[in-house]
Amino acid sequence: MQNECLKLMDACTPQVYRRNFFRITGLAVDARPRDIRRKIDSLRHAEEFGDADQEQNHVFAINPPPTLEQIREAAQRVEDPERRIVEEFFWFWPTEWGQGGQDAVLAELSNGNGDAAHRIWKEESSGDHGVKVIVAKHNLAVWYHLLAIDGEHISLSSNLSEEQRGTIDGNWQESFKLWEELTEDEAFWSFLTGRIRMLAEARLPTGLVRRMQKTLPEALDKINAMLAISFAECGKWALVEKQVQYMQQTHCGQDNISRTLAATTMPLRTRVRFEVDIAIAAAQREPANAAHTAKALHLAVAGPLRVIKVLLPPGTYERVDLFDEVALACLKLGIAYAHETEDWTATYEIVEEALQFAISSDTTNRIKNNLSTVVENLGRSLMELLVQDLRVLQVRPMVGWVVFVNTSLLPQLRKIKGVPGMPAHQYGEYADLVAKGIRNLSVDLFNQTSDVAAALSLLEIGIVTAIGVEVKAHLRNEKAQLLRYQAQSERNRQEHDKRQVVKVALFIIVVIFLFFVFIGSLFG
Repeated sequence: MQNECLKLMDACTPQVYRRNFFRITGLAVDARPRDIRRKIDSLRHAEEFGDADQEQNHVFAINPPPTLEQIREAAQRVEDPERRIVEEFFWFWPTEWGQGGQDAVLAELSNGNGDAAHRIWKEESSGDHGVKVIVAKHNLAVWYHLLAIDGEHISLSSNLSEEQRGTIDGNWQESFKLWEELTEDEAFWSFLTGRIRMLAEARLPTGLVRRMQKTLPEALDKINAMLAISFAECGKWALVEKQVQYMQQTHCGQDNISRTLAATTMPLRTRVRFEVDIAIAAAQREPANAAHTAKALHLAVAGPLRVIKVLLPPGTYERVDLFDEVALACLKLGIAYAHETEDWTATYEIVEEALQFAISSDTTNRIKNNLSTVVENLGRSLMELLVQDLRVLQVRPMVGWVVFVNTSLLPQLRKIKGVPGMPAHQYGEYADLVAKGIRNLSVDLFNQTSDVAAALSLLEIGIVTAIGVEVKAHLRNEKAQLLRYQAQSERNRQEHDKRQVVKVALFIIVVIFLFFVFIGSLFG
């Protein structure tokens, strides 16, 4: 962004007030260098001897008191004149530069009487245009902004009541209203220009005030964007949406929310890309473990991607590009795993998961094409197992064939049908192949046992299983032939039975005749 005040953008984080040099030290913003050195020394000694609390008496004193390291860092920051102006910008101003030590309202703050200072600024902010109005509005903007951000820090670790959240929301709204008024108030920026001239610091860049004015809306948005990320990482999604709403409500037309969110989520996107690089490198080293690597990648990026999905609007380049990158990484892991293991079931899971990440049409179509290939190979591999079982079945006792087909072969075929994305024509080919295999079992069973009923049972299963019209018709014809054979066999059996009855009857007649002949011979 051209004409951006980088120091202002750098300072605008949720720690903008907690790390503020003048909050840490309790000094007035126009404190002279020697006053700063004395105060720093005093704070250092107090920290070393355990008396830090005695040095923190002003209204917004940090609790617990700042550490030596925090004091040292704050002192280093204000050695940079531009950063000092930014630190001053986010603290309370005196009505007259150079007279902060004698400012009556700032004295109330230093003495812990915040209510008095707030009341005076409220009264002065509603007066006529003038320095007091400008300073009062600025100080109230800082006041409400500081309270709002401090409240959000509490919200990160605690569940606040509706009343407490209402107070925080009210502080946000008041601060936004005042910051917006000040952003467009040239008298306000002229007053800040006067401060810069007073410093007569050659290291300050020209045009600093204009850059600050132009940058302020997006710099303030950045604070809410970073808070949104913090709430997302805590799983407090309602507060994430709240922060985004704050951004949308303020400085309309003067900020670029998409750009701010893109910049703020950069660390998360970098983190995701780092995990992607690790996963791809691991798959290249050990492709046989790529399925495990894919699961680890999903776990690693799930959190950051959820945050990014909430914060970055749909269609933004940063969001689309990142999700597509993860999708293509998953695809690479799936391909590496498949080439190494030919485990198409696990490969399907990897590639199907890749499709869930894809956003752009190019990436989506590419993964879908690969997924079709995986489905084809998965179906083929499952079919090979089924065919093996058919071959094994032929050497098992025939008495169990019908049961095995129903309890083993058909469930395997249903598993193939249940493969997501399985093309109907491909499944039809597999079903017809199984139906033909069952038909062959039926023929073998009949030829070796002449058990027509069992053979018909198998043939009926084959007919139900077949998909192709020709195959189904062929099996039905064979069933009809088998039924005709069964009927003819029944007729032949009945004729045979009749002949047997006649033979028995004739035999009995002959026996009776002979008996009577024998009896007659005895008495004749």
